[in-house]
Amino acid sequence: MSTATPHFKVLIAGGGVSGLTLALALERAGIDYEVFEKGDIDTDLGASIAIHGPTVRILDQLGVWADIEPLVTDMERCYRVDGKTGHVILDSDFHRVLQDEYRFHWPIVFLERRILLKAIYNRIQNQSKIHSHAAVIKYDQDADGVVVTTSAGVSCRGDILVGADGIHSHIRTLMSKHTRETKEPLSRETNNTFVTEFQIIFGVSHHEPTASWLADGHTVYLTHGDNHSAIVIKTRPDRVFWFLINKIKRTEYDYVHRLHYTQEDAQALIDERGGLLIVPGHPIRELWDSRIKATLVPMEDGIVKKWNDGRVLLIGDSVHKFTVNAGLGGNMAFEAVAHLTNRLVSLLKQNPRPTSQDLTSLFEEFESAHRPRTEIARNMSIYTTRLESQASWFLKFYARYIMPRNSAKQLSQPILEWALAAPWLEFVPLPDRDADFLAKKEEHEKAQKDRAYSAITWSTVGTGLVLTTAAVIWGLRLRRA
Repeated sequence: MSTATPHFKVLIAGGGVSGLTLALALERAGIDYEVFEKGDIDTDLGASIAIHGPTVRILDQLGVWADIEPLVTDMERCYRVDGKTGHVILDSDFHRVLQDEYRFHWPIVFLERRILLKAIYNRIQNQSKIHSHAAVIKYDQDADGVVVTTSAGVSCRGDILVGADGIHSHIRTLMSKHTRETKEPLSRETNNTFVTEFQIIFGVSHHEPTASWLADGHTVYLTHGDNHSAIVIKTRPDRVFWFLINKIKRTEYDYVHRLHYTQEDAQALIDERGGLLIVPGHPIRELWDSRIKATLVPMEDGIVKKWNDGRVLLIGDSVHKFTVNAGLGGNMAFEAVAHLTNRLVSLLKQNPRPTSQDLTSLFEEFESAHRPRTEIARNMSIYTTRLESQASWFLKFYARYIMPRNSAKQLSQPILEWALAAPWLEFVPLPDRDADFLAKKEEHEKAQKDRAYSAITWSTVGTGLVLTTAAVIWGLRLRRA
């Protein structure tokens, strides 16, 4: 690595899904980069990940989808289950509706995180730019760039630093310390408090195919309990991913003071909630008993208020964390990569050597595009978690008696609205299968404008009628007077 940078270079802290995807996108765009990861690249941290259609599209643009498609499990059917009886409350195929009726030809899939990470890494051509066991321990920035120093004692200079180092983000901590020296309120915003009101066991279990009580793949079980819920997905004939979510007292904390759990805590939660039924006669305790691994952690929820400082930008879990039930968290990392690289490509075409002010403006544009999407995803996530855990009498009533009466088309609307507005890599050709989708997107946007125009028109007419009626009545009163 050279400390001189004759051309634009992006320094990336973090070699997880966010960092490696950004590296691959930058490589595809012809923009130089270096990635610094504190541990191993091929790690088994994070058991699984749900990938929605817009992310599949980005992966296809980057050449990754072809490598992982044979290894994923499509979510074709969703069973919502009464956790007390094991009986199905709602049998939905809204995933198929998204593809067939709305011509959104990308599936919602589920796979092991390590498989996705390895596939992204394997697509990177110049892997010498990926540095493992090289955590960024400090950075210094000036008017011309930023210099990072790693735990290996190596320094590297670039034009911007992107902190993609996850919820534990050391870059976020360094940014907080930097802003504290001059901007105390911004320092608090950078290290914004996360909130937790749920805890979760992430589990992977062996499941004997000959004695299976779960449907063969392509099916997700969402079990509703009182203040707890479960998600169960059979990804292979002998492998099951499962999650047990439990409502706890709402706690606010910064990441230094986060909650920590032991295996004894996990066993205590199973003792309390393990009777939750996935199907009649089979509680989630059976998956715990056949576990390969299972870990109890708090489910953080929050969006950091301060995303950038000078030439440093945070993305992915470094700035936001969602509850897992909607499966949106990891997808927002891919959206961040698209939003950022699209703007970098455009800026560098106009000015190969952008100033600090140019980059500040770019970061502001990035945030103005990405933050609203992030807030929508967060709201959808926490609502879904509360709904499936029946965290209030109203949500329990809605889950049991109102939602089952909705059609698959109605149930698909929130995800459709979110997916239609998602970004993609604008400097890479769209796949052929997106031709129908783009036509549907235009139809949908036109319909939204028509509905908005209709609402404004009827509002104007209604206001006019009210004012006219009021004027007539007032006139009659004046005449009588």
